[in-house]
Amino acid sequence: MKKALARLMLIAFSIVIIAGVIPLSANAASTTSSNKTTIFKYLTEELGFNSAAACGIMANIEKESSFRSNVIIRDSNGLPSGGLCMWNGGRLNNLKNYCAKKGLNYLSIEGQLSYLEHELQKSQYKHIYKYLKNVADSSKGAYNAAHYWCYYFEIPANRGSKSVQRGNSATKNYWPVYGNIELKTPKLSVAKGTTYEPEKKLTVNWTSAGSDTDGYKVYLVKKNAETGKYDYDNAKVAKLDSDDKSFTIKAHNMKIGSYKVYVNAFHKATGLEEKSNVLNIKIKCPDHKFTTKVTSLPTEKKDGVKTLTCKVCDTVKKQAYQFEDYLKTLRVDNVSAIDVTDSTLKVTWDDFKFADGYIVYAKICDKWQKIATINSGKTEISVKNLDNERTYEFRVKAFNNSQDETAYSKVSKTLKVTTEPAPAPESNENSAVNQLLDFYGNLFSSNNA
Repeated sequence: MKKALARLMLIAFSIVIIAGVIPLSANAASTTSSNKTTIFKYLTEELGFNSAAACGIMANIEKESSFRSNVIIRDSNGLPSGGLCMWNGGRLNNLKNYCAKKGLNYLSIEGQLSYLEHELQKSQYKHIYKYLKNVADSSKGAYNAAHYWCYYFEIPANRGSKSVQRGNSATKNYWPVYGNIELKTPKLSVAKGTTYEPEKKLTVNWTSAGSDTDGYKVYLVKKNAETGKYDYDNAKVAKLDSDDKSFTIKAHNMKIGSYKVYVNAFHKATGLEEKSNVLNIKIKCPDHKFTTKVTSLPTEKKDGVKTLTCKVCDTVKKQAYQFEDYLKTLRVDNVSAIDVTDSTLKVTWDDFKFADGYIVYAKICDKWQKIATINSGKTEISVKNLDNERTYEFRVKAFNNSQDETAYSKVSKTLKVTTEPAPAPESNENSAVNQLLDFYGNLFSSNNA
């Protein structure tokens, strides 16, 4: 019954500005309603007042400013007054100075509520704060709160009669709407498990939050695969009537990944909400397609890390990156030949960082065969007894003995080298001339002797 009366109740607000009344437009009425919700939540959640105390303060704010924070007027003495509580003269200047220091707009509802809290901490207003913190959470408590606030905080002309009027307004107009609001915590559940494939539907159900509930908000929050945090700022919301107790989310409209689902029961006038339990939901990938990135290189004594990320669903996995696997991706570089003759040559290569030795291969009869194992830091090998003018092929790979089993590098690129031609034999003509020279040389030597 209370809720029905509250919804039918019509409260007219106006601002008296010296010579007349300014009616509220439809836009202003909407703003006023939003401001009332903001004020009630601030008074109850930030300042810790009960509903009765909040009703008493709001009954006063209605008469002062109709819940409009941006109104400035001049009183009969020509002094400016403004804001929710129509702060006057020096108090208005104090509001401006406070908001300037805090980086707040003194005409904003946020700046004025912050200043209101600041004022209640001062010695001359502490008794007001203490009194309102102790009023009974009832219709009578709402009356007392409004009367006390008007008499000692607002202090208008004819404050005795106005305090009574505002006390009555708190009891008749505000307590039925804002007082004794009971919201139960809705209990959320799903029909079948918490893991779904993209083509399935996800239906969540919840229990009633009570007769004061105006409706429910369904939140769906996705987990960021990179940061591992849930993106609450971009939560998807479905706003439902109080009669609704379930909601179906089509999983194919959701990206694959992890989600949190919860429901808030809300009371529109007060802005009060009750949050349900949170369900962890996973939309799984039917067929992972991973890309791999090395995020930490291994050493001879410690494994590295590979990160696998699914291109379809952003699932992330970590794998150990072992040293022997890393070694297989590296190769011996710059294999070349020097000192090439018709029958010999040397094969050389760059020093390999992790090498405990090298294996040299040659292609013999169209098959690669090991021709040497070098167990030192040496980076060359001599090859002899080769045929002249013949092309030979060589490869080199490194090995490392620091693991339980010998680990090998990738084989080098193939070196192709051709031996030199054989030396040309001396001709017969030259041989005969040489023999003659030798004969005459010996003859002359004998005669001289």
